[in-house]
Amino acid sequence: MSRGFGLAGLKRLRDLREAGAAGKLAVANADLSRGRRRAQQVSETAAASQEDVATGADLLAMTAARASNRSMLTEVQAHLASLQATADQAEAEHHEARRDAVIVEKLEQRHAMAAVRAELSAEQARLDEAAQRGHQGRRRA
Repeated sequence: MSRGFGLAGLKRLRDLREAGAAGKLAVANADLSRGRRRAQQVSETAAASQEDVATGADLLAMTAARASNRSMLTEVQAHLASLQATADQAEAEHHEARRDAVIVEKLEQRHAMAAVRAELSAEQARLDEAAQRGHQGRRRA
């Protein structure tokens, strides 16, 4: 009878860490996608502004609107850069967690293969012993 995989607890821990990192990566990518859509909307809004200037007040209003749009676009782009950095960090953490989980998975596979080899070796020894007894029993008869 083979004993269980000694690192099963570590494997569960690594799998949980990987799942958590995958969840953080999914959230970061969703946030990044929303941020990109928001940046696109702000950019389109800025590009679609009316340029009908009839009076000096219209010119001042248009200038203020453009400055506001430019400021908003700069803010959105800074936020987008922050979201990208967060997504990159989450991807790196997921990659590291996956690498750690794979290491333990490979050890588990090696353990399983060694257990199978030991089981087959024990079975072969039993068969050899049975054959030896059968051969000795026929010689006596």
